[in-house]
Amino acid sequence: MRHITQEDFRGLYRTAPPSLYDDVRAALAPLPEGKEQTVVKKKISISIVLAAALAILSVTALAAGGIQLFRHNGTENNPIVPLDGAEELVVTKLGQAENAHAILSVEEAVYDGQGVMALLKLTPKDTERFAMYNPYCQDAQEEVYEMAAAHARVGWGWFTTENQHGSTVEVSNEHDFREVQIDDQVVPIPDNPEDAIASGTIVYMDGDVMRVADREAEGPVARKDGRALIDYDFSISTPEENGLLNGLLSNGSAEGQDDGSALIWYNAYGENVMADDLELTIAGTTTLDGEAIPMPELRIQLKRAEPERRYRLVPETDVLAGQVKLNEAAINVSRLRSYVYLDYERLPGAELEIPWLRVTDEAGKSLMEGRGWMSGNDTNFLSQYEAQPFEPLPDRLVIELADEDDNVVDRVRCEVVEEK
Repeated sequence: MRHITQEDFRGLYRTAPPSLYDDVRAALAPLPEGKEQTVVKKKISISIVLAAALAILSVTALAAGGIQLFRHNGTENNPIVPLDGAEELVVTKLGQAENAHAILSVEEAVYDGQGVMALLKLTPKDTERFAMYNPYCQDAQEEVYEMAAAHARVGWGWFTTENQHGSTVEVSNEHDFREVQIDDQVVPIPDNPEDAIASGTIVYMDGDVMRVADREAEGPVARKDGRALIDYDFSISTPEENGLLNGLLSNGSAEGQDDGSALIWYNAYGENVMADDLELTIAGTTTLDGEAIPMPELRIQLKRAEPERRYRLVPETDVLAGQVKLNEAAINVSRLRSYVYLDYERLPGAELEIPWLRVTDEAGKSLMEGRGWMSGNDTNFLSQYEAQPFEPLPDRLVIELADEDDNVVDRVRCEVVEEK
């Protein structure tokens, strides 16, 4: 099952204006995944301001000897802050690969058994003549680049939205697979914006690039210092047996450097606790003057940085407002982040069509500070999201039941019990 995440929102459109995210957030809708059930998918966002996903990041050089992996933590885009001492879990200089254009290196990474964070660096082989750039970079200053307006480029991945006719549009834009479905029917992808608007596909193909027909964004077309731009697209994957990482290559956190290199942050987590050893495969291409050259696949091995710590939330009652029965609530904790897991069911006759559960402290402050997902059918629901790590965890937490308008319907106190 594919879940919409924060990274999906950040990857939908390249260098788009902040107002676009209001449109996207309003239009995203669940799609059915089979005739037997109605699947619900919702991006959970409590403290994240999505429009800030396009905030311009400053160009910062990689400081010698300093851990850079957590540099964007504690921001609106990535509010989870690792605990003190998390830096000692980070491993560095894990490997590199190169092609005719550039050198790819994995500078830093850490794996806590359910989540992965990594910092990649791409460096042109000739830094005097070339510089790395990808439209996902958020540091495109006008004093550095020649700018021009164009239809917004669609990022890699999958998303759903609604067109002007009220139909559900599902767009897949993968390296080796492009497809558009309107109300579950595959339709041709137009090759011009006029046909895309008329047919309701929303997107069209501009050569090998998928673009949004009714959105323009200003982006760089050249550097003012004369260095030619090398574009790049990369993905990170894990073997299927290790579990699907719920995240994409975080190109939205890419930064161009003064020497022409680019730093790219990757941040993802799995839907379940994974193996003690994890293999990451990094693959992609670099493009110069229209010539795309694959980068040799780079495989790195990561070991769990610390033992698993799991806590059960034991509620005073497992029924909320007579509408929802709580089957399981748990939190996995590392020094990097916490992972909250909720399994619950909608009781017969419940007024809430889609009940939402969230965990707060006793003062009512939500723990739902990061990315998350929810899926289910008419009766059974699963919800998982990132939360701020605690040391130690509070003795008691609260589970709240809310409606779709975020109004609290009921709340129950829970004892926090560590599993031995």
